[in-house]
Amino acid sequence: MTPRFAVAPLFPIQNFPWTWIYAVYVEKAYNTKMRQVIDSQQVMKNISGGTFLQNVRYATLGCVDMRPTVDVQQATDIMWSLYGDELIVDRLPAGNIICAIKCKRLNHETLKTNFKNGIQYELVSPIVPNVKCTLPHSIYMLGLGFMNDELKMHRTGTTPTVQSGFHESDPKSLG
Repeated sequence: MTPRFAVAPLFPIQNFPWTWIYAVYVEKAYNTKMRQVIDSQQVMKNISGGTFLQNVRYATLGCVDMRPTVDVQQATDIMWSLYGDELIVDRLPAGNIICAIKCKRLNHETLKTNFKNGIQYELVSPIVPNVKCTLPHSIYMLGLGFMNDELKMHRTGTTPTVQSGFHESDPKSLG
């Protein structure tokens, strides 16, 4: 699972031309991203001879520190997986599924081998509500509203890449 909608079109990482994206209510999850952040920081600290945290401290004080540190390419190589924002859930009851929308993956042919390069996608109406959703009405309506907003503001888009790390917002949708 991912809490970032812009990443969802990547899954499953197969060369399928279509996928479905679901709005769900998660009761309990393991935040794998935080584990990746902690692990990657430790790797960078080890690479830089234990000076990584000191470099950050000196930089915040406005000082110049010429000791060796992790360069941009090394940091990119270490932290490439952070763009995914993954969550692991043990259980997702069918009643916690709010709705789904079909997603066309426009350049899916090499997704399985090149998922780090991202893909272009298009959301396809209609949003399909889960008629067996057992969540309180207020949560159900929030999920439907979220999916409607994504359909209106990000009908087409591009998933994040390893190089970008983050999904760029469309300035027109922020207005």
